Amino acid sequence: MRCKWFFMLTAAAAIVTAAAQERIAFTVNEPGWGSDYEIYSMNPDGTDDRNLTMNPTWDEDAAWSPDMQTIAFTTDHRPAGSGIFLMNADGSDVRFLTEGQDPAWSPDGSLIAYLVQNKPNGSVDLYVMNADGTKPRKRTVEGVRSQWVPTWSPDGLRIAFMGYTNVGGIYVMSSEGDDADLIAPNTVVSMLDWSPDGRFLLASVFDETDYDIYRIDADGGNLTLLTSSEGYDKYARWSPDGRRIAFHSTRWDPGIWVMDADGSTPQLVYPTVESVLGLSWGGRRSLDVSGTGKKPFSWGWLKSLGDASAR
Repeated sequence: MRCKWFFMLTAAAAIVTAAAQERIAFTVNEPGWGSDYEIYSMNPDGTDDRNLTMNPTWDEDAAWSPDMQTIAFTTDHRPAGSGIFLMNADGSDVRFLTEGQDPAWSPDGSLIAYLVQNKPNGSVDLYVMNADGTKPRKRTVEGVRSQWVPTWSPDGLRIAFMGYTNVGGIYVMSSEGDDADLIAPNTVVSMLDWSPDGRFLLASVFDETDYDIYRIDADGGNLTLLTSSEGYDKYARWSPDGRRIAFHSTRWDPGIWVMDADGSTPQLVYPTVESVLGLSWGGRRSLDVSGTGKKPFSWGWLKSLGDASAR
């Protein structure tokens, strides 16, 4: 009996601890360093900011692994080359992974989607590889010249991206590279992010003069404007629980902002006049993922684990 309750309390403590461990990674232009961009991480309220790269070149495209142990990122002109690298959450143990850019982890952490420029014609192709860099597979769509800003659905079965031919548009395809659908034609975006519950896409959309953040149904319907400031609102990312959104803005108080999922109560959490390139909000996402068959977290589910351990 004691073993059963010990297991239950240990599991509950682990879940609470994981929920508290959230960090936002972002790329910022270091003051006085010219074109040197560094990757930082901070708490979601803007505290405890840390420079993770401290490298005299361009580091960007930071992406947290689902377990928050690793950050994938793109770098330029390191001794090991240019392309996609991995580092530990504290910036240590930097290692080369593959050529390419804009890495995006699958929800289970086993795969990484990324982009590769086709140098002969300048097009950009979407690939998927194992998280250790092995078995790269091209995921192109017929009639689409370039693919940008990939994001995985929370069940890992689909990938959304901006496709570009003569104009931009948002596409969704299976993670195996087939059954691609154009869900939002004539749409140019700087970032896409799938909501933890699978219902929405966040998009930083260019609308004639600047970028604003929209929430779009996962099937392309119901575009909802979330920001309308005089400035660029870009790089929007969901919080792990889907209740908040982080983004960078060049509005009257430039920096990294956090707002509620409906666009209300925006708060400046990290003031910076320097350029910011990309955000990644790391943390464990909800266990209640539609379409996967996984059980939602509940006390009953935790109790069933304790009962199983006591047998």
